Amino acid sequence: MDAALAGLVGTVAGALAGAFGSWLAQRAQLRLQRESLAHQESIRWVDDKWTLHRDLLIALRNWRDCLMHLWQEGNREGLHDARATAYRLGVGAGLIAQPGTRIAIKEARKGLLAGQAAMARQQVPQDATDPCSEAKPLLTALEEALHVEPSWADRSAAAEP
Repeated sequence: MDAALAGLVGTVAGALAGAFGSWLAQRAQLRLQRESLAHQESIRWVDDKWTLHRDLLIALRNWRDCLMHLWQEGNREGLHDARATAYRLGVGAGLIAQPGTRIAIKEARKGLLAGQAAMARQQVPQDATDPCSEAKPLLTALEEALHVEPSWADRSAAAEP
């Protein structure tokens, strides 16, 4: 009877140890999967953000180039599309940007709009070589602000209480 009881206790203890070990292994595996998914999401987020920022800078510079063509040649072709694209991408980037970058996006748009408005009102001197000269430093400031935008990991860590 003692041998049977000892065997039963040993079997129960072995079963409990096996179940506990299986639970620990499953828990560790789930944690690794969550960390892997979070890392993949972080990489995707940074890649998508980088693409959006690159496209925004290209669109703003294209808008400036269209203004220069208008000034130099009187050619309005592409100006409306360039401005609309810059606005669309600026809104998208502004939704995910930090406050300083959001301000830089708005200032760059204001600078280009001011240059376009001055050209439309013929307030730019005829001998001016660059009617958008005031927008140049604003575009440079925006580019610098986009370079220091934090990654998703930094953003999510800052949002945690």
